[in-house]
Amino acid sequence: DTDAIKTVKDAVAAIDTVNATDAEKQALKAITDKCDALKKKIADTKAEIAAVTDGVGGYDNATVKSSDKDAIDALAARIDALLAGDNLTDTERASLTEIGKTVGDMLNKLSDIKKEIADVTEGFGAYDKKTVKSSDETDIEALIARIDALCATQNLTESERAALAELKETANGLLEKIAEVKAEIKATADGVEGYDKDTVTTDNKEQIEGFIDRVDTLLDGKNLTEDERKALEDTKKTAEDLIKQIEETASENKDVTTQIGALDKEKVTADDKENIEKLIDRVDGLLDGENLTEDERKALEDTKKAAEDLIKQIEYTAKENKDVTEKL
Repeated sequence: DTDAIKTVKDAVAAIDTVNATDAEKQALKAITDKCDALKKKIADTKAEIAAVTDGVGGYDNATVKSSDKDAIDALAARIDALLAGDNLTDTERASLTEIGKTVGDMLNKLSDIKKEIADVTEGFGAYDKKTVKSSDETDIEALIARIDALCATQNLTESERAALAELKETANGLLEKIAEVKAEIKATADGVEGYDKDTVTTDNKEQIEGFIDRVDTLLDGKNLTEDERKALEDTKKTAEDLIKQIEETASENKDVTTQIGALDKEKVTADDKENIEKLIDRVDGLLDGENLTEDERKALEDTKKAAEDLIKQIEYTAKENKDVTEKL
């Protein structure tokens, strides 16, 4: 409309008002004033279009941040106000509509970033170092990947980036805890499996008891899955069976050693022979196995020899009695 307004104003200016009445002059002035007001409105509209266009041009979808939201919201409101009026050409309206879409895309981007930050933050809120389990590992790794994806963009403020870095550090702490528990489970299971019920000795008792203590510590915690808990209970049962075997061997060793040691070579009689032979059989049972330390084996062999000497003494005494009887 600029050319038409100029034409009207020029036409008014060309009128000879020498013979015009005051009313006619006033009417012409009103037309001129309106033309000026229309030109100002056009100029103001053009300036506003230029201002919002430049303003939106200062932002980019790849770098827009939450700290820009207020300014972008204000630009969106100014665009809406222009589009709501009737002072735009079709070309200007089309251009502002496209700019409005750009602004909408940036606001959507900010909303998506804000929601993603909130989602990963809430996601980690479900985990605690005291209760995290290996079954949580995949989900935690997925949340870390989402943090990395956020941090790889340029859409974060410094405070958001710092908060996400701290969140990732917490997440890595959770993964470290999971790894620590898994390693401890494996170490105790491998440790106990390193012993065999047929060969375990008293030398192994302290270490096996140590494994049981470590298993109990794991079972007392809340970082185990049900499968891990069951496997550890099986490991503990195996370890307790090994301890039971050690204690049974030690008890049997002590019992036969004590009984044989209580017999006096000078006092044994034929009535003791059967009992001593049974004790020797029990000693042989121990010596035939592999549950003795070298020192225990040597001591038990000495005990067996002492028992055999008692048998020899009994047999010698019996032979002497027989010889005397026959002579009489």
